[in-house]
Amino acid sequence: MQGRHKAAGATGPEPAPKDPLAAPRKITIRDVAREAGVGVGTVSRVLNDHPAVSAQMRARIRAVMAQMDYRPDQIAQDLGRRFTKCLGVVVPDLANPFFAELVQALEQAARAGGYNLFLTNSTEDPRIEAACVDSLFRRRIDGLFLIRCQAGSADYAGYDLPIIHVDRLAAPQTGTGVEIGAASDHAGGMALGLDHLVSLGHRRIALLAGEQSLMPARLRHDSYLGLMAPLLAQEGIAVADYIVTGRFDLTSGEQGLKRLMALPETIRPTAVVASSDQQAIGALRAAQELALSVPRDLSLMGFDGLPVAAMITPRLTTIEQPVAKIAQAAFALFAGLPERTGPPQVILPCRLRSGETTGPVRG
Repeated sequence: MQGRHKAAGATGPEPAPKDPLAAPRKITIRDVAREAGVGVGTVSRVLNDHPAVSAQMRARIRAVMAQMDYRPDQIAQDLGRRFTKCLGVVVPDLANPFFAELVQALEQAARAGGYNLFLTNSTEDPRIEAACVDSLFRRRIDGLFLIRCQAGSADYAGYDLPIIHVDRLAAPQTGTGVEIGAASDHAGGMALGLDHLVSLGHRRIALLAGEQSLMPARLRHDSYLGLMAPLLAQEGIAVADYIVTGRFDLTSGEQGLKRLMALPETIRPTAVVASSDQQAIGALRAAQELALSVPRDLSLMGFDGLPVAAMITPRLTTIEQPVAKIAQAAFALFAGLPERTGPPQVILPCRLRSGETTGPVRG
């Protein structure tokens, strides 16, 4: 009997011999992704020379392709080769003039780089933020600018999508690295404002703080605390009495200043620095209600450098964030992702924009 005999005790038919003339199974993009330990989308981006894949990852995937003798279907690849040349942005509050200005700057930076921008608004709701990210991803955008909502963002690492965080950067977490992003030097900006007030002779300087769940608010708060706690201790004032925490809005500024002005006259602040221009404008309205002359009775300073700050009377002294430079840095981080060798975050200095709401302390 020709051929190989069945082993003793074996049951069932012998497997059919392979047909030497049959075409081998075609290696697919999914096979390559599985072997390389990456998503199909990442392999697709390598095939399409997408800029959002690092040189190291690109080389690794191409080595797997060569090892597996993967030959992509050129017709299908040509049909699928499509950079949308579109970027997405998730903004937390379009009613906030700072974010409206920042979005406009991002749009200008994207357009200068040959991209269009899709805009979505999370309205400070983490569930809506997650839905916005998912919707933009399904539009096959090439990258995303994320300005996280008040309550903090979900982990979007599962999306095969370059994400650049803007303004509201999170604190670095042990073991998770630092998210890529661009923002102002919030701590340095607060120090700049306090130095200005101290140079005018003020020592009793209070703070209208923002919500501490946000890194910009926390950095400004901590900078104030570090600089002012020793000065206030010399005045016999508890620093906690001089910090009123609220939101970056008009109402918080108005209510916060009234609370500070309710302190005993002997320890009432002679100057107030707000963590946003909106808070400062609200505080200015409260000062007018209380018949306080600004800056004769009280010096007042904002933070952001909004255009409206220069249009009100008196013109607001404020710490100006470099909005256009933040947007340009964010786009440069996106464009440079494949070959990025510098730090993952770009932190830009603020500047003092003098107005009419700060003056020398009264004798």
